[in-house]
Amino acid sequence: MKKMKLVLLTVAIVTAVTGAFAAKKKFDCFNQTQYKVTTPGNYVEAGQFGVNYYCVGAIGTCTYIQNPVTGQYEACRVGIWSTI
Repeated sequence: MKKMKLVLLTVAIVTAVTGAFAAKKKFDCFNQTQYKVTTPGNYVEAGQFGVNYYCVGAIGTCTYIQNPVTGQYEACRVGIWSTI
């Protein structure tokens, strides 16, 4: 029983550490050019955070970044885009 407990505990720890590394962002999106969606599929530069806009709330996607590897747009800031 003790061996089984040790095996299960080890598997749980390894899974947790692996999951933490897998979920970690590969780069810091806040230091890249931010884009907002004007119409579905149309992205324009959002401006400078705190100067031209801010993000309200904790639901939705406020701004996006363009992934330098794939060229696809990915969510960055959370909230609703609002002009200052």
